[in-house]
Amino acid sequence: MYQNTAQFYDFFDGDAKESVNRANLILSLVDSPPGILLDIGAGTGEIAFMLAEKGCRVFCFEPSPAMYSILVDRLSDRRDLFNQVSAIPMKLEELPDSIGAKEEQESAYNSLRDQGLLMTERLRIGRDYDKSSVIKLKDAKGRVRIELKVEANGNPKINFLDELGQVTYSLPKNSAR
Repeated sequence: MYQNTAQFYDFFDGDAKESVNRANLILSLVDSPPGILLDIGAGTGEIAFMLAEKGCRVFCFEPSPAMYSILVDRLSDRRDLFNQVSAIPMKLEELPDSIGAKEEQESAYNSLRDQGLLMTERLRIGRDYDKSSVIKLKDAKGRVRIELKVEANGNPKINFLDELGQVTYSLPKNSAR
């Protein structure tokens, strides 16, 4: 439905003040401190991002591939909200019937993550626990698959890891993890 118009959606869906008013209305209806909210038909995520900025954990359900693509692109630009907003490319009705207890919520979240349906951190650049400089590339489920390191002593290393986090190949070849 939105294939040809998704990129223009925010321009024609009212002004920014209206979105702020919607976000404030939602915040006025939830308990304090804000908890978990579901944004059903999240579109490009404009209101979800405003709610996340106020401390809410927002699960964005967006079944339109075009709108979901824009939502994910916008989320990838908002690293500050990465742990607050999850984009899910489906209708809410497609989830299991009962998601009430904390264990069921956690199970549903883990299931979506394991299917690669939640946005996860895919790249980490920084310093590792052993004071080495590191770049970690992760798969869609957030598992480290390639690790590029310059150890504290200056030695370079590249590790290739399997789905379980075990090193399958290293460069230089005599290098151990």
